Amino acid sequence: MKKQYTLNPEASFCGTFLCGLASPKQQAIIETFFKPSSDGWDEPAKGYDEFQWKFTDETGTVFNCYRRYGSMRVGSTCEKATEEFLQWIEEYGTHVDDD
Repeated sequence: MKKQYTLNPEASFCGTFLCGLASPKQQAIIETFFKPSSDGWDEPAKGYDEFQWKFTDETGTVFNCYRRYGSMRVGSTCEKATEEFLQWIEEYGTHVDDD
C-alpha cells in the first residue's frame, strides 16, 4: 500500500532538518495545488520567506517544505522518507494533470 500524505498546517516542524531539495517541477506542484501557511521563518536577508507547507504521513512523520532564495527545501526527521514524499508529490502532479 502506498503512503498517503496530508497537508497539515498545524504540524510541528520542531526536530526536522534539511533532508532534500524539491525539483522545480515538484516545487511547482506544491505551490500550485497546496495552500501554504504563513508561519514560516521570515528572514529575507537569509533568503527565507514566511510561507511553508507542512505535510504528515499516516505515521505522523512531518515534511516541512519551505523556500530559501526561491528554491524549495524539504525538512523532515527522516531523510529516506523524504525521497518517498517527493515521489508522491511527483505522482500527485501527474494525477491532477489527468483531471
